[in-house]
Amino acid sequence: MPAMSFATGPVPQTRRDDVVEILHGHTIEDPYRWLEDADSPDTVDWVERQRAFTEEALAMLRTREAFRNRLAELYSLPGDTIDKHCGGRYLMWHDDGDAAQPVVQAAGDWRDLFDRPITLLDPNDWSEDGTTSLKDAAISPDGSTLAWASSAAGSDWTSFTLRNLATGEERDPGIHTKFSTVSWFPDSVSLLVLDFPDKETGETAVTKAAGDPRLVMVRTDTGERTEVLPAGPEGTFYWGGISHETDENGNRTGEGWVVISDIIGTSHNSGLTVFRHHLVDGHSVVEKGRRIAEADASHHPVGIVGSTFFVLTDDTTPTYRLVAIDLAADEPTPSEVIESSEYPLSTVVLAGEILVAVYMVDVSPRISRWSTSGEHLGDIDIEAGDVHLTAPDEHQPDVFIHATGPSSPNVVYHLDAASGELEKIQSAEVGQFHAGVERRHATSVDGTQVPYWYMRDESNDATGPLPTIVYGYGGFDITITNTHSPLWQAWMEAGGAVALVNARGGGEFGAEWYRDGVLDNKQHVFDDHIAVLLDLVDAGLANPDTLAISGGSNGGLMVGAVLTQCPDLLAAAVPEVGVLDLLRFHKFSSGAAWMSDYGNPEDAHDFEVELAYSPLHNVREGRHYPATLVMTGDHDDRVVPAHSHKFTATLQRAQGGDAPILTRIDQSVGHGAGRPRASRVNASADKLAFIAEFTGLTPRF
Repeated sequence: MPAMSFATGPVPQTRRDDVVEILHGHTIEDPYRWLEDADSPDTVDWVERQRAFTEEALAMLRTREAFRNRLAELYSLPGDTIDKHCGGRYLMWHDDGDAAQPVVQAAGDWRDLFDRPITLLDPNDWSEDGTTSLKDAAISPDGSTLAWASSAAGSDWTSFTLRNLATGEERDPGIHTKFSTVSWFPDSVSLLVLDFPDKETGETAVTKAAGDPRLVMVRTDTGERTEVLPAGPEGTFYWGGISHETDENGNRTGEGWVVISDIIGTSHNSGLTVFRHHLVDGHSVVEKGRRIAEADASHHPVGIVGSTFFVLTDDTTPTYRLVAIDLAADEPTPSEVIESSEYPLSTVVLAGEILVAVYMVDVSPRISRWSTSGEHLGDIDIEAGDVHLTAPDEHQPDVFIHATGPSSPNVVYHLDAASGELEKIQSAEVGQFHAGVERRHATSVDGTQVPYWYMRDESNDATGPLPTIVYGYGGFDITITNTHSPLWQAWMEAGGAVALVNARGGGEFGAEWYRDGVLDNKQHVFDDHIAVLLDLVDAGLANPDTLAISGGSNGGLMVGAVLTQCPDLLAAAVPEVGVLDLLRFHKFSSGAAWMSDYGNPEDAHDFEVELAYSPLHNVREGRHYPATLVMTGDHDDRVVPAHSHKFTATLQRAQGGDAPILTRIDQSVGHGAGRPRASRVNASADKLAFIAEFTGLTPRF
């Protein structure tokens, strides 16, 4: 392993308190619990000392400036996302490649978004450091009012603002929430909002749980709140949408449906309740709801045509099917529209009474068109690592396909769902770079075949083991696809390789693949990543002196587990905003929601499972750990920074080798969303330069 000569002095000392608990018969020491208080003077002092120590170390990295310069170029590639059609206008999130945050632009015709758009919102004017970001925006059905939700310092908490589009007057409707989109009722006055019992300002790192929300309709003219659904059983979240009906001329009638998904925490399963809404004296009213599906399977609403409700579900198959439910029937029952296959049916959108579906074939998208009666109308020929589909108005045939791949950052297509005509309308270029991609499989300890992509710059003709970053996630039914990343492109251009792992716990191959990586099976996730590390070594593509592992959030847990279980396999590790204390994660912020994947530490059985892999509790004194850069944000109110702080202190004290244990603590940054461009560039450059130092990579640029 290349040695790094530090002139930073000793590692910052961390006070150890005598905190000991007996939990389910185990003696658990927690000497750094005081770091859970993010705003205490002692924690603030600790953070500042760690920041100074880390910055002094990172400043000596030989490749830091080279990576920063290249990443600044790659993060400056422009890109647009056409999001929705509302109030007679199309809305587009426009990223010009230079500003800290994307802006929202509008036009009456979607083609005018690229020729003569009107800028409605520019978050770059909202804060000096660019850390106030936009979460969602929509224009009221009558076109009079723009509503948007903004977030400070990367917090999940958002505040709504309204603007009269005729006068420009802005006002605060008193809506402070999280995980709520901007959803207007037909009266152009009322919004559908999650109402939490405990509201935080979002100005500091939030550790307190917000409680279980109820779903309300908020009159923005009077502030009146009408309950649509009360708070559900402990841990229940609601995800809602409003469907607007039209007459034979395409005009909205003021009636329609409210569709609500209910889910316990981050569970795979979800139930469905629908409500009729209509106008009374010019104001929207919601009728009593009707239960359509219980939370005994996953149910994703797709859209409504007349009284026919389309739902994507895994009720009878682990790879999903699309069903239709007649909401006018006395006893609504699902009938199959698009059958399941051996490949997961991952996405379906409704556009002008045509269904556009995406199957994931070995985690690569295949797009097809279907009638609402289930007739296959043809396939759409797009080669990509991943696609994101938006149908801004379910009554119109316009579908926008945002495609990406390891060598192509953003290609936008317009699909006329009715005719099948496809038109490329935008693309970004990455110069001469082209990733060479190999689909490989590793054998996990239980014999399961674990697919992964191995990638390097096609022009790199080096032989022998390459400095290689293994990246993965393995949880919460989330699929790791082979998309473009400025981080990976810069690393491959520099001469390194990347391995993207499709571990169990993700959604790559359906519900069974997901369930094989959660709860009692969580160790499978770590085994799968370890198997990939071993496969790279066995194939001669890497060795323990050239291997690094990286992941964020649940992926940060994966990194922490792998580096504590198999430190000798790694030269470097970077856990980002990781869930690292599996015995107390449920006590902070929205942590209790994750018990669907991790289990409940209050339960004796789940506790034993969690204790066996919890990174914080599996660090061993005197063991030689790889060079580790623990990354977090001081405003992360999803995975609170205490996870990273306590793990850093524990690892620094235990380290028996010479490799450094550093923590990079960003200011005014949350879990990742809404991060300004310069912050992304600097964090990515430090990550790659750190890994390069300890895997022996000398950049080719």
